[in-house]
Amino acid sequence: MKEKRSFPRKGILSFVFYSSREESIEGLGRILNLSNSGVLIESVKELKAPLRLELDIAIKETIYHVKGTVIWTKRKGDRYLVGVAFDKPQEFMI
Repeated sequence: MKEKRSFPRKGILSFVFYSSREESIEGLGRILNLSNSGVLIESVKELKAPLRLELDIAIKETIYHVKGTVIWTKRKGDRYLVGVAFDKPQEFMI
């Protein structure tokens, strides 16, 4: 089956600090996969679409500051899987 995404996802275990001025929400999540166009985050907080987020993504020794929008959320046990699309494509050094 052909990949539908413009940018392939890379499995990665790292952390992200997220915040939203719209909802006065902030928290720490775990990155499950990442591409140049978006990220899959595991969070203890429910982040509903179309929430705007500012993300500080930690990869190796670099912190990337990125803006994006929650596209979907799915409950998984006591956590949430959150798909975020970036406003602009990003170049990450993984």
